[in-house]
Amino acid sequence: KLRPPSAPATLHRLNCPPLKTADMAKRSPDPAASPPAGSLRWFAWLFAPPSARPLVACAFALDLELRMISEARVDHGVTHLKLQWWREEIQRLVQGRPRHPLTQAAHAAAPDAGPAWRPIEDLLSSLELDLACSTYETELELDRYFELADGLLRMMSAVLAPADAHLETFARAAGQAVRAIEMIRDLRQDAVNGRIYLPLAWLESEGIHHGELRLKDTSAGVRRCLARLAARAREQSRQACEAMTAGGPAELRSQMVFLGLHLALLDRIEREQFTVGRQRFELSPMRSLWTAWRLARQH
Repeated sequence: KLRPPSAPATLHRLNCPPLKTADMAKRSPDPAASPPAGSLRWFAWLFAPPSARPLVACAFALDLELRMISEARVDHGVTHLKLQWWREEIQRLVQGRPRHPLTQAAHAAAPDAGPAWRPIEDLLSSLELDLACSTYETELELDRYFELADGLLRMMSAVLAPADAHLETFARAAGQAVRAIEMIRDLRQDAVNGRIYLPLAWLESEGIHHGELRLKDTSAGVRRCLARLAARAREQSRQACEAMTAGGPAELRSQMVFLGLHLALLDRIEREQFTVGRQRFELSPMRSLWTAWRLARQH
């Protein structure tokens, strides 16, 4: 039986600022370090089976590295060059000859994964849409974005467990639910950065100008739109759980914990009536620990 772990004496944290193109293959962050201590990713890593932890750490570190590149306040041309370098690096990873320390560590953790790494390319495509501050006219267009943004969990599932239709359904649904909850939590900051994810048709139906999303006071119309996105996240999480009802492999425990922690975060946001303009909601360390431990026991 799993027992709630005590906090380790030393907590490691990855430090992966955006890379200069010339240094892409030379800089060497610690690829074996865990995600930032106390974060939702850290708890997902903590409750992964020991054999899966190196790959989980590499996957989260790679996702963090790519996100930081797309969010950096630098010339867009430079950012596009960096993302293009990473597209080429993922191709090298698939072929078994990576150059970057993170991808080298990932290859060492799963040397036979090959094409299982390809979902990262979809993640890169979603980051390019973020960089372009793309908007989504309808829910269908937003769905197409989600099909790219779920690349992290699809990659982790493909690398950690044997190919299976149920596991692919789980990874897609879980990845999209997590991304939707992140959108709800970060609504105001994303809007300040020029990123509007709520379908424009939703905003128009509520008479909302996109500038309202930058305000601290979240209007009733915006809250109704967020409730629609939350309902979508819960439906996706239901599909993910149904795909795992027969009992998935232990290697995917970290993904189940990761999804469950985001659902607990959504519970808190809903209790506060989606007032995401005034604060960035987080789970307390004790709530995260209890939720992660309970979920890990079930899987």
